[in-house]
Amino acid sequence: MMKIRQMAIVTILVAVGGCGGPKKPSAVLERPADFPASWEGHQLFNTQVAYIYAVDETSAAMAEKVVKDVAKYIKKNHDRVLPKGLVIVMEPNDPPFVTSLEEIESIQTDPDLPATKRRHPKTPAELRQELAAKGIPEAPMVRAGSIPLSARILRAHGLVLPQLPWAVAMPSRELAVASGTDVFAAALHHQKPDISVARAHEAAAKIPDMAAKAFEVNRGQPIFVLWASEQSDWSEDQRREAILAYVRATLRKNSLPVPKDEALGW
Repeated sequence: MMKIRQMAIVTILVAVGGCGGPKKPSAVLERPADFPASWEGHQLFNTQVAYIYAVDETSAAMAEKVVKDVAKYIKKNHDRVLPKGLVIVMEPNDPPFVTSLEEIESIQTDPDLPATKRRHPKTPAELRQELAAKGIPEAPMVRAGSIPLSARILRAHGLVLPQLPWAVAMPSRELAVASGTDVFAAALHHQKPDISVARAHEAAAKIPDMAAKAFEVNRGQPIFVLWASEQSDWSEDQRREAILAYVRATLRKNSLPVPKDEALGW
């Protein structure tokens, strides 16, 4: 039953947008003059594959691995290159970039971001209804979701950078666990009301890897979507098919069942 709830959470995360990794980035290059050394408590790690703002080496190494995995997939499946972009690794105490499904929709339709239209888009109201039906709270789902970031959004948060091919925010291990625990506890209490909220939270806290997985497996998705949307020699259908293939491959790689295309939105 826990696997079913986890799949429901993954499906909704895909519709809106591993813990044993390296402990430090493989190599940190010299800081470019036009990138601040720090921002909101996050240090710049200038790696070979991405400019990463993270609170420590562990979070930076996680982000580097995510980008490398996306780049490897692109090279293997499309024989193309992922250019160097920006990753901000979000922590539990960071001010969130978005706080509602409406704000996520606003980002997805931001004119400053390259976009590929979904075949089966869902409105915030529809997504909220799906969440409510499963007892899943909106706040932690939105809080720890991986999202694309435009230069306008970055400037609004005090980060002014040179033009970049892509920029995303993704959850740290700690944020993925914290939000995942809240989501699983709420879903468990919804399904079994005789289990108190406190007991449900205790139970969810004992399975941090499972709780965090729904947020962790989707970290690379906005990177790939932004990259695919910039492939000007592809048709809209080709971009959508490439995104669908990437999402399916990511779920299979993480031993998760693949929902129908309509549920994935693409």
